[in-house]
Amino acid sequence: MIKMKIIIVWGISFFTGFASLNAQIPNTISKEDKIFGLSKFWMEVNYNFIYLDKFGKEQWDSVYKASLISIAETKNDLEYYRELQRICALLQDGHTNIYFPDGLRRKYMVAPAFFTRLIDGKVVVTDIGNDTLWINGLTIGTEILAVNGKDVMDYVAQYILPYTSASIIQDKEIRAYFYDLLLGPREENLLLKVKNINGEIKSITVPRSMRWRNTNVAKPTISYELLPGNIGHLMLNSFSDASFNKIFDSIYLKAQNASALIIDLRNNGGGTSTYGFYVLQHLVHTSFVSTSWVTKQHIAKLKAGGDPDRLFGTAGRKYLPANKMIYDKPVVWLTGPKTFSAAEDVSAIFDHIKRGIIIGTATAGSTGEPLWFDLPGGGKARVCTEKDTYPDGREFVGYGVQPGIEVKQTVAGFITNRDEVLEKAIDYLKTKIK
Repeated sequence: MIKMKIIIVWGISFFTGFASLNAQIPNTISKEDKIFGLSKFWMEVNYNFIYLDKFGKEQWDSVYKASLISIAETKNDLEYYRELQRICALLQDGHTNIYFPDGLRRKYMVAPAFFTRLIDGKVVVTDIGNDTLWINGLTIGTEILAVNGKDVMDYVAQYILPYTSASIIQDKEIRAYFYDLLLGPREENLLLKVKNINGEIKSITVPRSMRWRNTNVAKPTISYELLPGNIGHLMLNSFSDASFNKIFDSIYLKAQNASALIIDLRNNGGGTSTYGFYVLQHLVHTSFVSTSWVTKQHIAKLKAGGDPDRLFGTAGRKYLPANKMIYDKPVVWLTGPKTFSAAEDVSAIFDHIKRGIIIGTATAGSTGEPLWFDLPGGGKARVCTEKDTYPDGREFVGYGVQPGIEVKQTVAGFITNRDEVLEKAIDYLKTKIK
């Protein structure tokens, strides 16, 4: 049963090369080590996962007991890690994940040279990284209707979502349709049924082995452009660069002259939240505090006496205004489902201090401090140990930081190269500029 589940997930059964491919999958992890790895993951979740109370300790124990059999019956390393991913996904947390060993990932977790997104309920091609795909009939705006002979929505529901660790639907959709939809063995071709922007439906074959050539360039940590109406567009794409503050300082000199400012975190996957708070320090004349947090505190003697695990935490750190000219003109903050982790911490505080309005869609709804540990065969896992909230105790993990004005990208807007969220922000600020 487990074998069939894993085989179907990767779509191998749709191709004649299944037998030879299956024979090549490494089978290096012993049954004892497989059970040990599962037990290690169960233990770390049981003792350190901050949201286990929402899932239920008794239910988690039941999952562990049932999984002892399924884990032991996996036929190779690939099936083993996929089964661990399925178990992990039950916890529904974006900072609690299973990661493949590098060798398995490079060979069996490969996507073709294009990206897709779920827009208006349709799976749409959003970026193409190899000109050969254009020649074969795949273009930006093409809708994916089926994967390997199966309706794309059914394919995702059956073969992707059960293995996707995410806190809420918007994060799950990004992971499923943007990152994971087309993953599989490098040497396997994908059979896609597609509909182009002219409404023509056809089938095309796409090799996963095709390399990116013309796009997929990493976004800079920070970028800035001046839009019509003297509106600045400041894109904070990452909080993972140790040079963030220095880069921001150089750009801030330009941004100060804008009549209004759009701060864009729609592609910010997180990093270190203090970098984002550094930006906020340049937008306020009074101090503010960061998000509050709690974690589990284990005291064996108290547990022996029947006392449950306690929580240890602290209120947010206090931040003072920057010791330089403060930007006090109108500000709009842009978020979306790829606004994740530390970018959400900062967005929550922007929302809390009421410095401006958030436009776009809700954030991914997942942040916290993960505990990393090794798994048999060279893979890794992480478990979220920290619960973060607004300073007043409001939760945003599992919900997302909500926009004041919700604006969603449409397929029509995407095809015509319109950024509808940015357009709304510009229109809003035009009414605020004096």
